[in-house]
Amino acid sequence: MSIRRTNRVLGVVGAAGVVATLLGGCSSADSAQGIRDNLTPELQTMTDRNVDVRNRTSITFDENIRRFWEDMNRAALFDRPSMLSKYPTPY
Repeated sequence: MSIRRTNRVLGVVGAAGVVATLLGGCSSADSAQGIRDNLTPELQTMTDRNVDVRNRTSITFDENIRRFWEDMNRAALFDRPSMLSKYPTPY
């Protein structure tokens, strides 16, 4: 390969790199206004990320459903055997 052809190839590669940089560039979210609009994009509350909020919501929903059924069993008197028997029960 001649020096002239090598220079031409390097020039084309360099120009392609410049064009790619200009097209990709900085996104608008990284601009000063984008940063001012949302200073903490990863946080949904003061201390938790979106995934932390979803996890806490799932745990709370699961516990509430289990406690609901526990309350229903207690209200229907299914939580323990009757104490009306004159015979001792192992419960």
